[in-house]
Amino acid sequence: MDSIVTDVTLPVVGNIQEAEDWVNQFSAIITAGPSASEVQWGHPNHLVVEFNDTTVGRNAPTYEHVKRMIDWGVDREDILVHCHAGMSRSTSTAWGIAIARGVEPEDAFITLRDSQPPDSRGFTRDGFRPFIPNSLVVKHLERLFGLDLLHILYTHRRDY
Repeated sequence: MDSIVTDVTLPVVGNIQEAEDWVNQFSAIITAGPSASEVQWGHPNHLVVEFNDTTVGRNAPTYEHVKRMIDWGVDREDILVHCHAGMSRSTSTAWGIAIARGVEPEDAFITLRDSQPPDSRGFTRDGFRPFIPNSLVVKHLERLFGLDLLHILYTHRRDY
């Protein structure tokens, strides 16, 4: 499992099933999106923030969702951030935690993008697994940090 963003440990897993396989290896877990009923792993230091992987609608991620995850995760060591597929909600959340920990936003983005694990479901293109941070989560991160993160996302994304 790839896990280093400079000196910050932010593991990247392929999906919710992989997260379950790794959950006992970490002292803290953030579930970004899936419902609590899907992640009843009994981990003692586990934050579940439920929202859909969408940018509009009733259960879209809110600023409060994002701030809660970043505030909770910023000072926790050995943390795993996951969602259903490991491409959108978890990647944007991990990016925000890395920024909150002092990693340069562009460096964190590139490192997280390049450390995406292979996906056994064949969800790759040209050998790369999609890394598509949720744009609404990113907009909330922009507000939280006062940064132009969408520019970084669109400059350094891969075209899938």
